[in-house]
Amino acid sequence: MTTPIDYSKFEAIERAVVADEAAERAAKEAEKQRKKDEIAASDKAQKAKGKALGEGRDKLRPPAKYVDSDGDTVSGPSDGEDSDDDSDDDGLNEDEDLHPLFWRRMPKPGTKGYETAKILEDLVYKNDEDEPKHPNELAADFKEKGNEFFQWGRKYYKRALQEYKEALQWARKGDDSDDNKKCYAAILSNRAAINLKLGNNGSVVRDCEAAIKYGPDPLPNCKTHFRAACACTRLGKLREATTFVEGGLAIDAENPELLKLKKTVAAKLKEQKRVEREKERVVMEERRKDEQLRKDCLARGFHVGPLVSDIEVYLQGSIGNKTRGGFPRPGRENQSMQWAVMLMYPEHMQSEFIHAFDLTHSFRDHLQVMFPASRAAMTEANRAPWDEQGNYTVDEMEVYMEERVVHSFDMNRMWETQYTSKPDKVDWSKRRRVHVPLDKTLGDCLADPDYVIPGVPTFFVVSKASSYYVETFCPEHKGRLRIL
Repeated sequence: MTTPIDYSKFEAIERAVVADEAAERAAKEAEKQRKKDEIAASDKAQKAKGKALGEGRDKLRPPAKYVDSDGDTVSGPSDGEDSDDDSDDDGLNEDEDLHPLFWRRMPKPGTKGYETAKILEDLVYKNDEDEPKHPNELAADFKEKGNEFFQWGRKYYKRALQEYKEALQWARKGDDSDDNKKCYAAILSNRAAINLKLGNNGSVVRDCEAAIKYGPDPLPNCKTHFRAACACTRLGKLREATTFVEGGLAIDAENPELLKLKKTVAAKLKEQKRVEREKERVVMEERRKDEQLRKDCLARGFHVGPLVSDIEVYLQGSIGNKTRGGFPRPGRENQSMQWAVMLMYPEHMQSEFIHAFDLTHSFRDHLQVMFPASRAAMTEANRAPWDEQGNYTVDEMEVYMEERVVHSFDMNRMWETQYTSKPDKVDWSKRRRVHVPLDKTLGDCLADPDYVIPGVPTFFVVSKASSYYVETFCPEHKGRLRIL
């Protein structure tokens, strides 16, 4: 026979468990309220006590925002919630993984760590007699905090830089004692060490120069000079690097790092001087060629002016292959010259760039290679792709140039001195288009007394067989045409 189960025992146990849980929750709520009351009372007492202390401390503390000597805005310590505070709504501080002594922001009142951080903040700015610390002492304290962050590794470099900036602010408020000067120089040198690792070489040089200038004379060691020399080497300022190396060796003549760096800088400086001499040689050679070109143009009656066309896309492989001063220099062969020449086809808005047009060559010499001689000789192979109507044949073409497109250089002076000079005012209404017979040579055109070479000789090609020539070109230039 089966014995019935007595469920009343289980119900009693369940009721007891529920009661215990309720009692535990009530106890926790009471403890939580008690802590809140204690924090509120402590805050009230702290505020009352801190008024007198705060007034004295605020005289020495920097403003919440100040600008450092290198132009950076720095956050100073605050008595409460910082204007930059980006903590979450629950009041948790981003510095909780650090000891409260190293926190940069005060937690919100009533949150975890607030009381501890408040007490430690007072310890930072007050001495054992409960008086505000001297700026010299605060500078040393913040320097040590920066050193600790520096030793913790790259992750904390930014925090170390913040501490060094505040240390510098206090050091500047300090006196002129040797100890304060030594501290000031050490702060700058330590900040330079971090920036050297971060690759901020300009900042390294500035800090080291300030440390050498305003620190004790001489500095206690050669680290500052070494860091400055390394940064200058990276920046390619090898002469400045040499100066810093020599300054460091004056302090420690046997320093192995400086001696090694001295050899490296000397080798780089030797190579730099060699490169500079080569560049100077090239410049002098180009200047000599320019002077010879100027004399040749002057002897032939050519007038040359600055470049006015965008020819960069055409320059590769051009004669002379030099654009110093704004236009490619002509090449030379025997007693002649080869100029880069631009041919413009205004009807179709096309252009062609001839890299080597000899002075003794006629326009017919070039056009008959580029276009068919007549319509009868035209094929799909020799017709220009843009000449859909087949009007551009040598027997129908006319070539024109334009007078005084630019102001001429003074041909009796070096061109190099006139590249940036402003041209005289020119009456552009008097410019004319000059018809160039196809049998005329390039030399004939450039020697025309009214033609100024606009860097690259430019000519306009039209076809008498096209409607553009009759309806547009001739009417536009009516009364302003002449024959060469």
